[in-house]
Amino acid sequence: MNKANRSYNRLNNAITFTGGLVFSLVINGCCYFILFIKYFDLFGYDEITRPEERDFAILLSLIAILTGTIAIALLLRRTDKKYAGIGFYLPSAVTWVLLLFIYLPRYVVKSNYYQPFNKQIWMEERPIKMSRQIVKDKTLVGKTRAHVEARLGKASKNYQQGYTGAVSQYTDKNNFTYLSIVYSNNIVAEVYVGCYCD
Repeated sequence: MNKANRSYNRLNNAITFTGGLVFSLVINGCCYFILFIKYFDLFGYDEITRPEERDFAILLSLIAILTGTIAIALLLRRTDKKYAGIGFYLPSAVTWVLLLFIYLPRYVVKSNYYQPFNKQIWMEERPIKMSRQIVKDKTLVGKTRAHVEARLGKASKNYQQGYTGAVSQYTDKNNFTYLSIVYSNNIVAEVYVGCYCD
């Protein structure tokens, strides 16, 4: 009788474990699918123009998925469904890897996104990280066109915008990304980065 009970318990535990695992895979799969749809960047525009914001949003999403998975796994264990809880928790290994080894380290190291302004490097390359730093610092907003050109040099392209507005673009050496300076009455009103991605 005891042997039969042990066999039954093992089978029941295996079924419960498998049920928890399958349920977790479905839930986590749906979460990752939504995450993929929301942050999939076909042409890499967000990855180039606002990677820090994008990585932070993904980081928060991973933390939310992980928190939900742990909470449900603990709840299952408290309701005497220990093996279902273990099975439900297992897929979170993927979330832990993404969180601890990819997105968290990348987000913490700001040099992945920005580069301090250096006029010599700027004149030669106009790197996108330096452009992002200029946008983030907002040091050019409110300055005159003469001030901008003294700091950044002559723009690659200039466009007229209405009667009093203008846009100057500083394109990188590969002609792929650019820093845009928007003027109103020759005073900087807006600064942003972009790319010829589409």
